[in-house]
Amino acid sequence: MHTRLTLIALLVVVTLAWPVSGAATPALQQGGASLAGLLPPESVTSAGATLHEAELGSADLAYLSAGAANPGIYAARDYWNLSPSTYPVVGGHKSFFWDQLEPVEGQYDWNWIYNFINDQVALGRKAAFGISTYSGDNNGTWIGADGAKGLAVPNWFKTGSSFAIVTCSNGHQIPKYWHTRYLEKYGAFVAALAAEFDGNPNVAWIQIGTGKDGENQPSYERYDACLQGAGLDQFLWAETSFDITDLYVQAFNTTPVLFQFAPVYLGDWQRKDCSDYAVNNGAGLMHDGLVPDREKAYGSNTTCNNLAGHWDPIVTHNMQAPIAFESYQSYLSDGSGLLDNAKVYWAMLNGLAKHADYINLDKCLLNVCDAQSTLLLPLQPRTELFPIYRFTNQYLGKTVQNTPSVWVALRETELAYCPDAGNFSFWLTQDNDAASGRTVAVWNVGTAVEGRYTRRTDQATGNRYMYFDIADAYIYDNVPQVEIKVTYYDLGTDRWRLQYHAQSDIYKTAGEVAKTDSRTWKTETFTITDGKFANWQTGGNDFRIDSNGDGDEYIHLVDVRKLQAAPVQLSLSTGYNLISLPLVPSDTALTSVLAGIQGSYTKVFGFTNGQWKQYIVGAPPFVNTLTDLTEEMGYWLYMSGPATLNVAGTAPIATQVQLRAGSNLVGYPSSTPRSVPDALASIAGKYTKVYGYIGGQWKQYIVGAPPFVNSLTQLESGHGYWIYTSEACTLTITN
Repeated sequence: MHTRLTLIALLVVVTLAWPVSGAATPALQQGGASLAGLLPPESVTSAGATLHEAELGSADLAYLSAGAANPGIYAARDYWNLSPSTYPVVGGHKSFFWDQLEPVEGQYDWNWIYNFINDQVALGRKAAFGISTYSGDNNGTWIGADGAKGLAVPNWFKTGSSFAIVTCSNGHQIPKYWHTRYLEKYGAFVAALAAEFDGNPNVAWIQIGTGKDGENQPSYERYDACLQGAGLDQFLWAETSFDITDLYVQAFNTTPVLFQFAPVYLGDWQRKDCSDYAVNNGAGLMHDGLVPDREKAYGSNTTCNNLAGHWDPIVTHNMQAPIAFESYQSYLSDGSGLLDNAKVYWAMLNGLAKHADYINLDKCLLNVCDAQSTLLLPLQPRTELFPIYRFTNQYLGKTVQNTPSVWVALRETELAYCPDAGNFSFWLTQDNDAASGRTVAVWNVGTAVEGRYTRRTDQATGNRYMYFDIADAYIYDNVPQVEIKVTYYDLGTDRWRLQYHAQSDIYKTAGEVAKTDSRTWKTETFTITDGKFANWQTGGNDFRIDSNGDGDEYIHLVDVRKLQAAPVQLSLSTGYNLISLPLVPSDTALTSVLAGIQGSYTKVFGFTNGQWKQYIVGAPPFVNTLTDLTEEMGYWLYMSGPATLNVAGTAPIATQVQLRAGSNLVGYPSSTPRSVPDALASIAGKYTKVYGYIGGQWKQYIVGAPPFVNSLTQLESGHGYWIYTSEACTLTITN
């Protein structure tokens, strides 16, 4: 088959070359690749050898953008191999130590990590891990039940480089992270780690090991004086943090590495500067203290640390780098030390509102522990929390283009010093500044978790409405069918209604709700078939809740969902088909998208950031690097016989695709066929060639070529296309 396709490619090279008077005949090449380089790889070995790449130039894969691979909830320090059939987790996490992995200089014991990965793969999950060289006061080479230990540099380093270790007055030892010998030897270890695990399809992400427990702090604050006496000031620590970040981002080119930025050494400014450096050089960010509310959350002035708050780096970078959180029972406990379910619930909503990709949950958030965070055995799963975890998994790693819905949880902080004020919004905003729409924050309404924070209308002051604005990138002007869910507190026997911007009425009533005074949280669903949602309501909003002036309404959460469009059928022929998805699938898993043609396809290939990804039917998991199909990308699909693929999902309003300089295999998720220049108007002047493989034949569009040369005249839904660009840019495709 590869021979036949190569011949096709060679024929195309010959037949599509076009002479122009007075100019040299251009070859169909870009960065050294002919059309043959646009074909999928010919084979894979039984050992899962790396696919040979199309020679289309180099690509920096140091990090994945927002919407990173394998998003979801992970079980932190998963020594119990929690089954995904019981627990709503997509992967497990462990911490490993330098002395554990390099007992002899240059000789590595990777079995610790491989055994963990194999355990996760056996459960059908992804693995994630962190590296540490120091974990505080637990000196020695032992590993505790929870993986904690103290100084974790190898013995050969301790004996041969004792001058690169700080010994405090009480005998406590801390790595001299800034010493050139430490950076040299630790850097060699990180390079070897990357050579072994970078790009492993079963590893989702890796924590950068900077300081104590891998975080951006050299030790406990009680040892600050000791470290200062050894020569470490706050500026040298920041430089050291930069150096260690460089070790990881320069070694790992595919697997995301996450900089743990929350703690600092002698200066909060490091939280911003070190995070900026990490992201700008290719790392993601991880905050190991997710809570529902906190002080020093944001800093907009000198008093509040000038953008060096705990959440500032996340909201600054969450659209360009992977974002992760971690949390523990101690952060989310009640006054007795036991877990507070309401804090967990609102912490999850907070993490989603910050557009996280990963949330790493410690053992006591998945199983019952005592007040000292000791597991009660046998394990007792916290099933009462699983609904919010399942909800969270739906939205982690999602973009406005592929989110199942947009929503806002109404709340207000109870804290005073630079707090996390306002609602938790996920591309749906409650507008508190709209005329007659100012709400009142309320806390502890009822006993359920929903009422821990909430808002109500305030009809006594003339504010009978709550206004809501949907992100235009999700819905704007003429969406076929929308579902709006409102979770409200059923207090009193008055009525409220929802009014939306319709095609013929700016304030059309979707329905009215009569309350029954049950003193419980209820959800009302409205289905809308004639919405316009073009920001024409008061304040530029899309819909509102009207309390009718007969009693105030307490609202917890409002959710807006585009309902499924009619399925689109793609006719597939025997052999290779270059396709794309015309709709946004609700489940992007490759096997789910292609479930309707199971048994008829044998191979699927994608091309992302300069690398081929593959899915081979029947191959072991470590071979299959392509696990999800999205509407932004194009794919080679090999069929053993003709079939029809029914694609279900929602119709995107607009799709943005990040293109690299060089070749890009993209989709065209639009129901409107457009000429090539019109379809690619958003990158005009930045692309040079476009290729499609339609009906078993190559078609081309070359910028500046005469019409008779360009056999590809328009882009159509369901097809994939190769686009060559002269620079990195963003392609916007409208429906």
